[in-house]
Amino acid sequence: CKMSRRDLVFGLSFVDSNTGVAVGNRGLILRTTNAGQDWTKIDSNTFHSFNDVILRGNRGWIVGQGGVILHSEDSGRTWTPQQSGIEPSLMQVIFLNEAKGITIGETGTILKTDDGGNSWVPVEIDWFSVLPECLIEMGVIAPNLYDLFFINDLKGWMVGDYGIVLATSDGGTSWNLLRAGQLAPLFTVFFVGANEGWAAGQNGLLLYTNDGGENWGQIDVPTKASLHRIFLCGQEGFIVGDQATILQTCNSGRSWTSVELNIPPPYPWFGDIAVTANSCPTELVVGGSGLIRKMSLSVNLEQ
Repeated sequence: CKMSRRDLVFGLSFVDSNTGVAVGNRGLILRTTNAGQDWTKIDSNTFHSFNDVILRGNRGWIVGQGGVILHSEDSGRTWTPQQSGIEPSLMQVIFLNEAKGITIGETGTILKTDDGGNSWVPVEIDWFSVLPECLIEMGVIAPNLYDLFFINDLKGWMVGDYGIVLATSDGGTSWNLLRAGQLAPLFTVFFVGANEGWAAGQNGLLLYTNDGGENWGQIDVPTKASLHRIFLCGQEGFIVGDQATILQTCNSGRSWTSVELNIPPPYPWFGDIAVTANSCPTELVVGGSGLIRKMSLSVNLEQ
């Protein structure tokens, strides 16, 4: 598949080492069956932009602009709409199993399903009582939510505008505020256990917690580019972001260095990173503006 420079990849997901789906702007859906070497465009029958995709077994879900949700029963070959009942754009979707899923998005939107997406119900949060007074005085009604991460069926975190971090211990039915204020937005969150986690966002902001998110400290990184997705496995880890930014850690996230890419300007941004294996990977796939790249842990890149 030849991608246009206007094609933007916002989300990636692999169900096994070979089969993956990428989604993006203007209804873009791409599918690979050879670990990202080649991609085939799939007709989505919409020009809505898609922000995220997840594959679980033969099933898959896509979320995006205008509250759109698509569902697949054949590993991403074909997609049909599911009814979200909302209009705000959805930014991220996860499924804890093939029945139980959560999606989040603009204006504090949180939806849950317990039946594989046949029905989606809102998770109501009284943002007026949750948000700090400084944000209420600024006229903030509800923050945009960008990413969520679960370590098991019950415990998870989500992040968004104003540096907000929320946590759940009941599978997303209720959420507790851990961090918020007049702070930079956070676009991605990742935990390796109940206590140790990272969150990253605007202008190179990278935060670390070792107490489940109650307290966060900043980690210095060699970039001021915004960071969009983080992934760790064992001692290895990557963060991708604007200006062709790829950061790498080889010491379990304690420190991060830049991966130098042989890319001429104008530099693309990278919006997502996917694992092409269930265990600690030998290959990753990154997607962004007009391109998808494969990356090995030895940081050799190929178009």
